[in-house]
Amino acid sequence: MGDTLRQRKGRLPIQSTPFFGRGQTITEVRRLLSEARLVTLTGVGGVGKTRLALEVAQASAQAFPDGVWFVDLAAVEDPARVAHTVAMGVDLRYRQDTNARAALAEFLAPKRLLLVLDNCEHLVDACADLLRTVLAAAPGARVLATSREPLAIGEERVWPVAPLTVPGENGSHVTASVRSFEAMALFEERAAAVSHGFVIDEDNEEAIAQLCRKLDGLPLAIELAAVRMRVLSVDQILARLDDPYMLLTRGNRQVSPRHSTLRAAVDWSYSLCSEQEQVLWARLSVFRGDFDLEAAEAVVSGDGLGLKEIFDGIETLLDQSILIRQPDSPDGRGAARYRMLETIRQYGQERLKACDGAPVVLRRRHRDYFLALAENASEAWFGPEQLLWFRRSRQEQANVWAALDFCLTQPGEARAGLRLATALSFAWVASGSYREGRYWLEYALNSADDPGSEEQARALGALAYLMIAQGELGSVEPVAAQIRKLALTAGDDRARAYADILLESCKYLLGLEENAKEEHHPLPVGEVPAADMGFAFLQQYAQAIALLATDEGLGSAVSLLEECNDRCAAVGEEWQRSWALKILAMARWRQDPGSPEALSLIEESTAIAVQFSDVLSLAWNCAVAAWILVEADTETATRLIGASEALWRPLGTHLIGAPHLIEWHARCRKHARERLGDRRYEACYEAGTRLDYNDAHDLIVHRRTPRPPGAGSADGALTRREREVAAKVAEGMSNRQIAASLVISQRTVETHVENILRKLDFTTRTQIAVWMADPSS
Repeated sequence: MGDTLRQRKGRLPIQSTPFFGRGQTITEVRRLLSEARLVTLTGVGGVGKTRLALEVAQASAQAFPDGVWFVDLAAVEDPARVAHTVAMGVDLRYRQDTNARAALAEFLAPKRLLLVLDNCEHLVDACADLLRTVLAAAPGARVLATSREPLAIGEERVWPVAPLTVPGENGSHVTASVRSFEAMALFEERAAAVSHGFVIDEDNEEAIAQLCRKLDGLPLAIELAAVRMRVLSVDQILARLDDPYMLLTRGNRQVSPRHSTLRAAVDWSYSLCSEQEQVLWARLSVFRGDFDLEAAEAVVSGDGLGLKEIFDGIETLLDQSILIRQPDSPDGRGAARYRMLETIRQYGQERLKACDGAPVVLRRRHRDYFLALAENASEAWFGPEQLLWFRRSRQEQANVWAALDFCLTQPGEARAGLRLATALSFAWVASGSYREGRYWLEYALNSADDPGSEEQARALGALAYLMIAQGELGSVEPVAAQIRKLALTAGDDRARAYADILLESCKYLLGLEENAKEEHHPLPVGEVPAADMGFAFLQQYAQAIALLATDEGLGSAVSLLEECNDRCAAVGEEWQRSWALKILAMARWRQDPGSPEALSLIEESTAIAVQFSDVLSLAWNCAVAAWILVEADTETATRLIGASEALWRPLGTHLIGAPHLIEWHARCRKHARERLGDRRYEACYEAGTRLDYNDAHDLIVHRRTPRPPGAGSADGALTRREREVAAKVAEGMSNRQIAASLVISQRTVETHVENILRKLDFTTRTQIAVWMADPSS
């Protein structure tokens, strides 16, 4: 789930090692993709299906204007979550009352993209059912799947992935040509990485050729063998593969020879590990996706594995290619992350299951670690490290899913599941992942046999928060009634406060609260736990929106929102501040339609929201920007109207169903149509509906044509906040110093600097400083 959407269309994982051979195969698979809409790469684990799929996808990217999207299904256990996982993989948010498969089909229908579905073998039926629907609805979509068996649907073309090419046994090859065999080239490259200066020569070529033949050209088996060149010769490796004990470990006689070979290679690698390394391998298989050293130390230590043994063991397992170092660390902490190939992880799971009780114990420790991480993130959400915690929470999505699965399927763990699902609600709300959040919260609430009042009340509160964000205001009252009932039974004042805030907020938003015009209540910051600050701000923002409905309420709304903004800025909180800024922009627009300050506030709100991939915030900002621009730039406003409505459609009710907001939007649409005429309006509106997240962001922030150096004043080219940042740049401040001075995040400063350079057609900060000294020069 970590990462923002400010990137090119599509998502492919970065590969840290070179790809060898298969040039003709890549060409043939690409040809199949041009002829068939579903191509499935099949073959035994370790034959290289995933890597081949990634190479084909990368080579084909230019043919798909809507991107190439990679979705790994290895961490998905429940077939019912396949469609949802794919939807998340292509950055689709959709309404809670919408079937995931139907939403995905509708989303993909107009697009020309390539969807890469990896590791389908344990979910064949669910994948086949989903792809039948998707391919019927989306004629421009292509799917490249990897599976140990075909998906068996009508549109499918199957490409069995062959092992790498190996020399024949006649001994006729010569050293100059051995590298033309893919298996030999792979062995040489991987062996050279661990044994400096290693090359294939006349002395070793026959032994390496024999080794590659013995391993049937399977890439994973060859890599496992090659890393042993750190301590063994090729002849020693061959001798160990010929060990009678190893032959006895090949498993069932009915298993295919190549699968037996891979099993033998993995068994052999396992047997060469020390006892501590074997234990570490098995225990680390409890992680899904990738993990870092801190998580490993917390989860798998003890019972013979100390911190030093874990550190040394991870280093050794990396050397042996049991673990793979991820090429980067998107959580922002700079911590190295590791993962296991799925084949290797499954082997570790087998070893772990052989230990009585160990799987449950390890999964509980795994759950405890990620529960603590989620609760720490929730407590730290209202503070300067918010974005770091957000990215880390999204980075750990696969592990979080595994922890939730454990809680909700293991007897006696449901209460912890409620805590975990609730603690993650901040990340779901901030990223617009309402469907994911509601799925887990509802699952946890339904699974809890004997929940405590506090856990259940908090989970219900988080669920209602998500419902409000989706505009299901009329459905919140029964949830609030449940919370109130729990509160009365247990004497839980905190739960009762949840219910009161939720009900009052809905009344404000629906225009039913008669006291909206009264002086607002100050933020009860000192009385509210950090994890509950979202509820406090929800009430403030709902009241502010209600106050905007009348002219006499505008002053109170501005005062309230400025207080919220100041409170956020004082502690370095950004996400809530982005919402304060957008509603404050609405207030300034109500006071002065077309207000430059209102536009500047929306731009700043958008610059923050994009860091969280907050789709709801962007859709809202598109609407408000349209209201502000409708007189000055009607065509841009109309595109923004279309973008807002299209982005919001899969999330819930437009403008969360607040009557006066919907009325203002309708007026804006009507006015834009009158100014442009039906034909031009429809063209601009339709263009807006086709904008993706990145395009919509750029339309709000960069809608003006970039100005050449010195063309006019800063007032005409830059927003108010951009002028402030430019002045700090001219003073020689770094981005970090500017962030501290203006009480905003460093990432927000970086976005502003990028905007300034783009608008003024500059390339350096020095040019900004010179221009600020004399803007007319």
